[in-house]
Order: sequence, then structure tokens, then C-alpha cells
Amino acid sequence: IEHVEAYIYGANGNIQRLTTGYAYPREFSLHYGKSVNLKPDETYRVLIHFTSRYYASFPRFEFLPRNDYQRQVLVDNLLAIGAFGALAALAVFNFFIYLLVREKSHLYYSIYLVTFSFGWLFPFQVFTQLWGFQDLRWHYLPIFLCPLTCGLFCIEFLRLRQEAPKLAWWIGVPAVIAAFLGISCFVALPYAHILASGIVAI
Repeated sequence: IEHVEAYIYGANGNIQRLTTGYAYPREFSLHYGKSVNLKPDETYRVLIHFTSRYYASFPRFEFLPRNDYQRQVLVDNLLAIGAFGALAALAVFNFFIYLLVREKSHLYYSIYLVTFSFGWLFPFQVFTQLWGFQDLRWHYLPIFLCPLTCGLFCIEFLRLRQEAPKLAWWIGVPAVIAAFLGISCFVALPYAHILASGIVAI
């Protein structure tokens, strides 16, 4: 989500304004959360406005005590880092197996895992958090490449070219088309979002 703006109106007329989103510094790593000061037994009115050219699901807003939210952020981040670490370990492991046995299925699986990881690292904005890299065009490219890398792995691993050439064709052609549509990331980004959503749905 590119821009989130929240206004919290207190009973005494005070207004707290909070901004967060893709292009803003993070208070909580990998999350859009912001700290807000609320007094007990007081009524507040909250107005939240978000704008984003490209997002895949409706955002969820919630208010939590700071300690509870910090605990939730810690658990979320540990799960995410663990998942990315497992994917990286599998990718490296299969790449070394390929170097030893020269079996292409291991190479394609390793490349697929890297592509899949990047497909999630960009939405989690890991590169934004680490190095300030913000370029929406690269967010969708791994999604377009995933069908190709996964298709190559399936065709090679199941030996479909030899055992079921028609099935290999039905997997390969749509995968190549999906990868070709990745050009839309750089020439027509709004359409890339729509096409990527369709590819994920398929």
C-alpha cells in the first residue's frame, strides 16, 4: 500500500495525524504499524484514508496495545525470515547437487525457488527496508517468471518431453507466454498488476 493516512480525533479536539505506507520510514520492521497515544476511558473518532495504485487484497486495520503488537510483529517476522531462510537453503542445496550430478531438474528447482522467494521478498519490502530500493516495476516481474521456472522444473523432473510431450507443451507454452508478459512491468505497469493477478489466480 503506497500511502496510508490516519486522523485520530480526541474528545478535547486534539487531532493526531499518522502517515505510513510503501514510501515512508517504518516504525516496525516489515509492517505498516504506527504508535498512537490514547487515554483510557475516552472516546476517539478515527478516519483512515489509504491510496494505492496497485494492491492485491483489502487492507486490515486494527488497534492493539503496543506490547501485543510488538509481539505480533516479532512472531510474523520470525516466520517470514524462517520461510525465506528455508527457501534460500533449498535453493543453494539443489544448486550444489546440480553442480555434482549435472541433473537439470535440480538447477531449475533452484532457480524456481529463487524466483519464488523474490516474488515474496518484494511485497514484504525487504529490499526497501534494507537498502531503500523502491521500484514497483520489479515487484511483479518474479510473478511472471515463476510459471516459467516452475514449468521448466516440472517438465525436466517428470521427463515430460520423453513421457508426455503434449503435456510438456501445455505446461511450457503458457509458461513462456507468462514470462513474455513480464515486459508489461516496464512498459505498462498498471496492466502488469492486472495480468499478474490473473497469473496468480490461474
